Amino acid sequence: MPAKRTVTLNFKTSDGKTLPAAFDVSDGASAYEVWKAQAGNANKTEAQYVTENKGAKGDNSVSITGVEVTIKENA
Repeated sequence: MPAKRTVTLNFKTSDGKTLPAAFDVSDGASAYEVWKAQAGNANKTEAQYVTENKGAKGDNSVSITGVEVTIKENA
C-alpha cells in the first residue's frame, strides 16, 4: 500500500509573515497526477495545470526569504 503523507510548506516573507500551504500526497503520484484526479481537471492539459498553479503576480516589495517543510506520515 502506498504511503500517504501531508506536506505543509510555511513560506517566510521579507516582511515577517508566514504563508502556509498544505496538501496530501501518496507515493507514486506526481503533483500533476494528483491535480488531474481532482474534480473538474480530468480533461485539462499540463499547460493548464501550470497556468492555474502559477498564481497572480505578487507585490515586488516582499520576497520569500525561506521555507519550512513538514512531512507528516498518515496512518
